[in-house]
Amino acid sequence: MKNLIKFLGLITLVLIMFSCEEESNFKQSEIELVPVYTLINTGTDIVSKGGPVSINVYRKKPLLVEYSSSVNATSYAITNYVDTSSETNYEIRFSKVNNGVSVEYTISAVKGTGSGTLSVASAIPVVYPIKISEKEVYN
Repeated sequence: MKNLIKFLGLITLVLIMFSCEEESNFKQSEIELVPVYTLINTGTDIVSKGGPVSINVYRKKPLLVEYSSSVNATSYAITNYVDTSSETNYEIRFSKVNNGVSVEYTISAVKGTGSGTLSVASAIPVVYPIKISEKEVYN
């Protein structure tokens, strides 16, 4: 009988030790889908000059991500974001900040086709043909 009580006590102790949940050492994930405008280069000029293949402009965060290839991305802060798009046209303006230098970008496109232009107001202003779409990506 003593052995049975010791055995049950030992089993109870083992069950108590293994039934407790260990606290997680990891921070809860903050990943969520966020809306972006995705610009795809439709001309060859921008790529041949070392420009991005595509650009994601975050609509609710001051962030721009340029893709120099399908996997290589560089992020930049943006300021002065203004979206005056209507039901038929995209009209977006913002300044990209790179090492303290701001460059103004202007996007104009037709919503029905997504075709439009990206104007970069740098020392030498440049206009690129683009295709724009609204997407959601993970932040």
